[in-house]
Amino acid sequence: MAHVGHCHHQLRVQPQPRLAGRRHRDARARLYARAGLDEASVAQIVGISLATNWLGYGLLAGGLFAAGVIEPPRQAHIGQGALRALGAVMILLALAYVVACATSRKREWALMGKRLQLPSARIAAMQLAISAGNWALMGAAMYLLLGRQVPYATTLGVLLAASIVGVLTPIPAGLGVLEAVYLALLSGTVKQGALMGAVLAYRALYYLLPLGGGLVLYLFLERYAASHSAPEGAAPSLDAPVASA
Repeated sequence: MAHVGHCHHQLRVQPQPRLAGRRHRDARARLYARAGLDEASVAQIVGISLATNWLGYGLLAGGLFAAGVIEPPRQAHIGQGALRALGAVMILLALAYVVACATSRKREWALMGKRLQLPSARIAAMQLAISAGNWALMGAAMYLLLGRQVPYATTLGVLLAASIVGVLTPIPAGLGVLEAVYLALLSGTVKQGALMGAVLAYRALYYLLPLGGGLVLYLFLERYAASHSAPEGAAPSLDAPVASA
């Protein structure tokens, strides 16, 4: 289930058409429901997943921006000083989350009609570490695909910039956004053919490969659930693959 959720999450990071987004949510809801989770637990899982992804992003991107590693292009209309200040704010927000989880007396919050519970400080620190590690590995993959022609910090910074631009651009799965950002920021350093080849290979490695594995696992879980459906009113079996996942 975690692998399937990861694939849906990768697609959800980029804006989706309304129908496609609904289908992704329905698929996850079916898996969670068959594992015996109620609506409140599902909302908690989704909230933790989103927070984890963007907290790690903020920590890494904030560090790069604050250190002045990334030089904003002229068309960005933001100076180096403003970018450094933005980076410092991003780092503080990520750290403030951990502090809030450690010290806040109010552990439950209502958001859009859903009740979310703050995790412990230990889990919050793990969220930051896991997410930052994930983004760092994404940058390392692109760094290697570019043949180490661009410094790692620059490669990671461009990837982080492309990710947030993809979120803000209403294009399904951010198609073309990643390519456009890399061409705009690295076209003077890497040949266009090599750059496009690296971006396409990255998409296949980080999006299509996990998506294929997730779809196979999802179909297996759906087929297993259909052939081992519990009697009406009976609780789901704890030793079923869906429950153990």
